[in-house]
Formats: sequence, structure tokens, C-alpha cells
Amino acid sequence: SSGINAEYGRRGIHCWIADETARKLNNSGRGAIADYMSVVVGGDNQSKKVLLPGALHPAIERAVEITAGYFDELMIRNQDFLSTPEKRNQVLNMFPAKTIQN
Repeated sequence: SSGINAEYGRRGIHCWIADETARKLNNSGRGAIADYMSVVVGGDNQSKKVLLPGALHPAIERAVEITAGYFDELMIRNQDFLSTPEKRNQVLNMFPAKTIQN
């Protein structure tokens, strides 16, 4: 089987790959796949940026479809992540200026 089981965590999507060939990839191969699926770049010591290519991977599109109905309640109301100017700026700073201008 080549199925993918995914768990959505606080730090992203964690995937368990069933395909034996894919599981045997070296670090460089696994990293290339992770980069292909990434929409947020950066880390603890650098600013994080959201990079959305012209066409999203179908798995990412599906994740957006599934979570869109929960966004208002979970993110805006429960986590209150836009409640202060500082929090709003933190979110806006994740997007390249070119993206926000468009």
C-alpha cells in the first residue's frame, strides 16, 4: 500500500508513509518531499513566511477544505490569535510583503 496517514499538529502536518520505497529514502530525499509540501518556511531563529505557489499540492488543498469550516471558531474565537495589534502583526509578518500587497 502507498497510503499516507496524516495527523495535524500544532507545528504542521505529520505524515506516516506506507510506501516501502518512500520509507527507504535518505534524508535528502525525505527533505525534498517535505520541502515540496511546505507552505511555511523559517524556524525558531528566523522569521517564518507563508509561501503559496500558484498551485497547491492536492493534500494541502484538501486540508484547507476540511479545516475551513472550523477556522472561525477554533482559530479566531478559541485561540483568539488576532485579538491584539501585536498578534495581528505577527500573523501579517508571516506573509511576504508582495503577497499582502496583492
